[in-house]
Amino acid sequence: MKLKHTLLAAALAASITAPAMAKDAIALVISTLDNPFFVTLKEGAEKQAKALDYDLVVLDSQNDPAKELANVEDISVRGVKILLINPTDSDAVGNAIAVANQKKLPVITLDRAANKGQVIAHIAS
Repeated sequence: MKLKHTLLAAALAASITAPAMAKDAIALVISTLDNPFFVTLKEGAEKQAKALDYDLVVLDSQNDPAKELANVEDISVRGVKILLINPTDSDAVGNAIAVANQKKLPVITLDRAANKGQVIAHIAS
């Protein structure tokens, strides 16, 4: 009986800690998914993240700097490893990048550069 309880407790503990052992994640915050270019960018990022065994969290800012800031605030508490961001506006994105910088979250800008904040790289077509 004691062994049965021990095994049951071990199984329960394993099931509780399993979600904590999820794959590492990358965040992709896109200015808008209404543009076919950015849809293609998202699809390419999804494919590459899967190939590298990462989860990809994609958030659409709907061309709204306030939504962009809220998206970055959201992902900054999710434990993602890096933020890829296609800014809605080169100046306004500085507030979102500041949030990521405070959380020590590396930032890479895509397509549109940021005029403020610390980014580790910029990728443009």
